[in-house]
Amino acid sequence: MESFCRRPARSSRGELVRLRLEGLTFLNRLLSGEATQRDATELSRWRGRSPTHEAAFRSAVRLRRLIRQSLSGALREGALNRKGGVEGGRSAMVRSREEFDQQDGPAD
Repeated sequence: MESFCRRPARSSRGELVRLRLEGLTFLNRLLSGEATQRDATELSRWRGRSPTHEAAFRSAVRLRRLIRQSLSGALREGALNRKGGVEGGRSAMVRSREEFDQQDGPAD
């Protein structure tokens, strides 16, 4: 006998990546200083579409925070070069990515 109470299909990895990028796009728009009330309303609707959308937005917030912390640490340690790049930046970003993946799971 076939069950009519099926669980929703889990999101594919590609779908999760897409939603994370959409979440970052919304976050960047809101923090740009040029966001409108319409932008805020669109984000609210987007976040309410599913628990996966909400999780993707929260993931975007954590990623942005992690990047900001990494750059702040590099500034404190004097690790920025004259062109604004991070000396040893690859290793710092790898560490940041590993921390992010531990919290949210790998995106790719």
